[in-house]
Amino acid sequence: MVKKAYVITAAVILIVVIAAIVTYWYYIRPSGPQTVTPIKIGGLFSLTGPVPLMGRDQLNGFLMAIDDINNGEGAWKALGHGKGVLGRPVESVVEDDECNPEVAVTKLRKLVLEHDIHMVIGLLSTGCTLAVMPKLPEYKCILFAYAHGTSLSKKYPLSGGWLFNLHVDSRTYGYGLVKAMRDKYPEVKSLAYIGPDY
Repeated sequence: MVKKAYVITAAVILIVVIAAIVTYWYYIRPSGPQTVTPIKIGGLFSLTGPVPLMGRDQLNGFLMAIDDINNGEGAWKALGHGKGVLGRPVESVVEDDECNPEVAVTKLRKLVLEHDIHMVIGLLSTGCTLAVMPKLPEYKCILFAYAHGTSLSKKYPLSGGWLFNLHVDSRTYGYGLVKAMRDKYPEVKSLAYIGPDY
């Protein structure tokens, strides 16, 4: 079961990395003659703080996907691609957001300003994602986030269209649970759903 979850996570991350690279290549990269330099993608994961296991799983999938792209293996190979993206290797720069909104903003700034990265994958925490959203248009940074708080969809305009959320809204779990309980246990008249809030 755990191995299947890793494989699914890795496959999703691979697809996201591919979408991010294509988006960068066609919409953000500087025009003019290009040297064969690596395409840099940032990873902003909760490697410490309250949810380090989930952050490490995300990081592992992220690194596996980049490894597959650079070596022309796995799903990247199955899609008919060779090594790298259009002949360019993919390089990752990873930061720990500590599952802390202030730290997430600082680390995003570091990825963009110090490492010249304009595609970031990560951010499990809704609080961290909300904190960095207003910075995305300013930094011209595309963020592929995993956060699933309901407030993200309400505050999406803050991102200026630079946020792509890879996770369903947390209400989806509640709706599914209520329906399943109602179908299986019609005698139950009330139900409380307690979900994560980080």
